Amino acid sequence: MAKRGVAFGIAAYAIWGLFPLYWPLLKPAGPVEILAHRIMWSLVAVGAVLAVQ
Repeated sequence: MAKRGVAFGIAAYAIWGLFPLYWPLLKPAGPVEILAHRIMWSLVAVGAVLAVQ
């Protein structure tokens, strides 16, 4: 169980470290488009969770 926690911790630090590479990819999109995508994909994710339950 402890090894799994260490692996999750390393993965979290790696994602956090690589996260700044993601920002240049968003330059072509405006803030409203980004917000709309976040809202729609959240709706899809919540719908999937509710369907499973």
